[in-house]
Amino acid sequence: KGEQLYRIDLKGLQPGKHRMEFPIETSFFNEFGENQIIGANLKADVELEKTGLCMRLGLKIEGDVTVECDRCLSELQLPIDVEETIAVTFSGVSRVRDEEDERPDGDVIELERNETELDLSQVFYDYVCLSLPIQKIHEEGACDPVMMERMKEILKYAEAKGTSLGAFNTPNMTTLRGVLSAAEALNEPVIIMHAQ
Repeated sequence: KGEQLYRIDLKGLQPGKHRMEFPIETSFFNEFGENQIIGANLKADVELEKTGLCMRLGLKIEGDVTVECDRCLSELQLPIDVEETIAVTFSGVSRVRDEEDERPDGDVIELERNETELDLSQVFYDYVCLSLPIQKIHEEGACDPVMMERMKEILKYAEAKGTSLGAFNTPNMTTLRGVLSAAEALNEPVIIMHAQ
């Protein structure tokens, strides 16, 4: 199973620093049911430092992902560069806090005392998704020219009629069918924002 690739075996892990490398590709996001990221070529470098019963993860994720442009819906490649430090503790185990742990934005992973593996798949997924910009669009002039021309035609049509143009977020097939049925009944164009 793909997720096994992102697990660290903690049994017998010696104190000190341990370095690991994990590939994160398109299939990784497919397993999460991700529909925002349609392609990925990433590498995660992890440095795990064990001191007693506590551990610290140094995480660096680099590469690029492919998403849909919010403006023209064609593919858009975005660079990813994530660097984070995460504290790993076990429930019920007290630890000495240092200045780094006091950071208000520092993340902590808490494991049950009997856990023998650290699964990083959710960590990788969350950090990559959170690093994406809210608005994902090509640079000016780089959008699909056919789609942009079609959009201009629709906007001109709405302007000539003195009406607004509806843009609808359709997260599932039920809402998509509803919007299309209404648009056909009214014989009016609409903008559909539908994730793949």
